[in-house]
Amino acid sequence: MSRSKVANLLIVGFDGISNFSLNNYFKNLITSYELGGVILFKRNIENLEQLVELMNWILSTSPNIITSIDQEGGRVARLKGISTDIAPMSFVKTTKEALKVGNILGSELRSLGFNLDFAPVCDIVVNPNNQVIGDRSFSDDANIVSLMVPYIIQGLKENLVASCAKHFPGHGDTAIDSHLDLPLVSTDKEVIFSRELLPFKKAIESGVDTIMTAHLIAKNLDAQWPATMSSIILNDILREKLQFKNIIISDDLEMKAVADNYDLELILQKSLEASVNMFIIAKDEQLIDNALDILERFYNKDAKLRLLIENSIAKVNQLKSHYKFAKKPQVEYAKQVIKNNN
Repeated sequence: MSRSKVANLLIVGFDGISNFSLNNYFKNLITSYELGGVILFKRNIENLEQLVELMNWILSTSPNIITSIDQEGGRVARLKGISTDIAPMSFVKTTKEALKVGNILGSELRSLGFNLDFAPVCDIVVNPNNQVIGDRSFSDDANIVSLMVPYIIQGLKENLVASCAKHFPGHGDTAIDSHLDLPLVSTDKEVIFSRELLPFKKAIESGVDTIMTAHLIAKNLDAQWPATMSSIILNDILREKLQFKNIIISDDLEMKAVADNYDLELILQKSLEASVNMFIIAKDEQLIDNALDILERFYNKDAKLRLLIENSIAKVNQLKSHYKFAKKPQVEYAKQVIKNNN
């Protein structure tokens, strides 16, 4: 029972493109546990008809699940070739364009069976060597990013798709890809507060549903722990100073920035204590199993962590309830929505 409950904290990826090609591990995971969510990647998507069939199976098997995807536009677009081709966010120059992008993303994702989009990017690309964020950011100007972000959130919300502001407290002043190594940010604390946090503040004011953490060390905020594991950054700044009450999601736990530098139990404990509510694991079945083992042990053996887990489950269930599907995606309807947007 407790293992099923703590599964609410996980958003997992998987291999396969249909219920016939999915392996038994994932099938068992989604049928046996109250899994928090799934995340689809390009490897799961061949064409519109196949995608709708897969999403229907997922939603039939687990009607309350969060179905998520990275669909920003530009080079981060898992639905390329199926959905409307959206330019990188650096090409969005007006709030009217931003709202249109948000509505296109929201309407098409909802029609295809998704209820959480890992967008908008709130990073300010101030480092010219930053290829990780680059044109995914609206601008190198905090005010422009802050102006655009609320309209993406609004467009998603209008179509019943949850939004995710990323990557807190800002990934724009790095040159290292956290998929490969642990970035160190040396930006002054005052600059972070006046520049990097501004788009996140606007996102929160706009009712953003979730915020994704960055796997980086902002040494002038917390020299010891990456943001994902930092109570200073997440509890003191994001929760207390910025008054964010909704769900905090860790970036993928398979990323080398954390996976190569910290033990999984320590990652989960420090992150929970820092008020992270959900964890992404992109596909590693052993890592998923280990995370479930650890979270179940926390739940059963540690009163403080159990309370944090219970709090997270309540937040997850609230999000699921708000964005639940009344009806499953249909091929012809999805085609019509995409056609109308072009």
